[in-house]
Amino acid sequence: MTTRGGTWTWAPASAVVVAGRATDCGTDCSSFEAMCPNTVFHTSPESARSYLARRGGLDAQILDQHTAIECGRLNFGALLTGPA
Repeated sequence: MTTRGGTWTWAPASAVVVAGRATDCGTDCSSFEAMCPNTVFHTSPESARSYLARRGGLDAQILDQHTAIECGRLNFGALLTGPA
């Protein structure tokens, strides 16, 4: 994924994001320990579903591109500048 001049480009065009949180961390883990290693890009929704089927211990959601961008804006604010 890249952004130039406010336009987001995803390669491949079918790419999605799995936003996941480790369920076995409890309250002992910081968000970067529970979420960062489990939030990953996939080339397609099918690939993301296959990944999740093989992974236990995750509370996860497959995000389409628009939703992933908006979640990124909400979570990282000023780090992601410019309109989508």
